[in-house]
Amino acid sequence: MLRADRTLTERLFSEGLLRVLVCTATLAWGVNLPAHTVIIKGTQVYDAQKGAFTDVGMLDVQQIFGRAGRPQFESSGEGIIITSHDKLAHYLSMLTHQIPIESQFGRMVIDNLNAEIVLGTVTNVKEGVAWLNYSYMACRCRKNPLAYGITYERLVEDPSLFTHFQAIITAAGNALHKSQLAVFDERSGSFYVTELGRVASHFYITQPSMVLFNERLHPHIREADVVAMLAESAEFESMTVREEETLELEALLRNTRPFPLCPFGIPKGVKGGLANKAGKACVLMQAWVSRARVESFSLSADMMFISQNVPRMIRAIYEICLRRKWSSAAFTCLELS
Repeated sequence: MLRADRTLTERLFSEGLLRVLVCTATLAWGVNLPAHTVIIKGTQVYDAQKGAFTDVGMLDVQQIFGRAGRPQFESSGEGIIITSHDKLAHYLSMLTHQIPIESQFGRMVIDNLNAEIVLGTVTNVKEGVAWLNYSYMACRCRKNPLAYGITYERLVEDPSLFTHFQAIITAAGNALHKSQLAVFDERSGSFYVTELGRVASHFYITQPSMVLFNERLHPHIREADVVAMLAESAEFESMTVREEETLELEALLRNTRPFPLCPFGIPKGVKGGLANKAGKACVLMQAWVSRARVESFSLSADMMFISQNVPRMIRAIYEICLRRKWSSAAFTCLELS
């Protein structure tokens, strides 16, 4: 929806000229309008990062329900959720019982530490521990240590959890050093920036993908090899292969009118063909560049996910080639972008 149309719709609803406002889940999170009744019809939303339909989180439900019966506008409000019978007990229990939110920061410590090293806010292990202490994960580690693999005896011995956080930062530093994203001197505990780490931070590339790029890149890389490398990156690891999409993906591969939609096909480096996540990502990438239309909703969502991530990833590869003075490889990346 265009911004002007959205603003007009919001204004008409707030003035009472429109009595009912129907919107998608994405728009519902962004619309901040008071209403007497809020209805959530269906609790399944497609998550492109997971490549599957997932349940709407309780925080999102509470945020949307928060628009019903605002004190300055209404004396009461109603929130209605329409879901399948097997999910009813789950949502009822979540709405009536407060469950603490646990941190997921531990899974992304390596990439976030690299960003801090590039910024210059963390230059050694001691500063890394201080940075980690500012996170929500540090608060939850002290409140609920068992959920983070910390025993109560260890918490009593070290209430600040300095040793535990030091081990996390040291392990992340070693992982960055091994993947050449940073230089980590374990004796002094100092971190130093590398060109690869700077590129990863600037373009939000995950550490496993940077390891893949570093291994596969060479001065005379071909376009097909770049596409295969992108398809096998960690960013598309969550993409799901579904049986009902196979026919449409095969049709995209075979389509040659008015020009081949997938000129590289599935490169030799990608094993498993369309039965593999990388094969699917490879076909969708080429279809997106060729501006092909897909009919399946899930394929459309996956292609949208690819269109949001591939440009920055190709730009990152281009920057790596440029800094290594590989003119041929840099030109190949520019042609693809």
